[in-house]
Amino acid sequence: MPGAKWIANFLSTKPFLKGFLRGHQDLFYGFKMLFDPNQRPTEEYFLKLVKTVEEEDCFSDILLGVWQSLTNSAVAHYSNERRYDEEGKRKLYDESYAFAKEKNKSFHAIAAKTGEYDFNSGPFYWKFVVDKKDQIDPHGFLVNNYFPVFTFSSAPHGRGLQGNFFPFDCYVILHVLGAYETWRLNVYEYVLPHDRNNKYVSIEYAQSSINKDPLKIRWTDEPTKKCCPAMIK
Repeated sequence: MPGAKWIANFLSTKPFLKGFLRGHQDLFYGFKMLFDPNQRPTEEYFLKLVKTVEEEDCFSDILLGVWQSLTNSAVAHYSNERRYDEEGKRKLYDESYAFAKEKNKSFHAIAAKTGEYDFNSGPFYWKFVVDKKDQIDPHGFLVNNYFPVFTFSSAPHGRGLQGNFFPFDCYVILHVLGAYETWRLNVYEYVLPHDRNNKYVSIEYAQSSINKDPLKIRWTDEPTKKCCPAMIK
């Protein structure tokens, strides 16, 4: 899709068209947005915002999965080149893990390599764009207050580093009652566990759904008796 300025000009000539909801093949799962070209933050402020969001959302926990994936890949690669005894395998794993951790200290450091957090490109993770008070509003945020391009990463390319590159599963609910100026959008997302391969998945209602995913996803080694509440099916 063309840049934000082109889109803004295009929409100004199409009063019947309010915005775009689109799929986007990317290395990152999750919901993305763009800055209004006339209200774009400075690069310094943007980088501070990225750091704040990563810290508040505990992205360091997700990094554990990234480090483990990179380590397992490295161990598999070097194990094919030569044979290791058990002590050698442990040493190789520890060294590979330490290297992965040092080279990938934050998601910002990783994403900068792909341009995902590049100040000059987008789309950006939605929490970098939407005000904090709007993020936590249980009624959702007013879409009219933000640049009208709403992006969802498509699954085929949303795998990143062995499935652990921003591994969010997400969906939104768009409330369209009344005029466009009153439409609201709720974002629901949760982190996919890095060790979900070869696991059974089940769904249940969450205890509290205020501004959170109303569904709870479980990943287990053994199948559950009920994989999904009847009302969801």
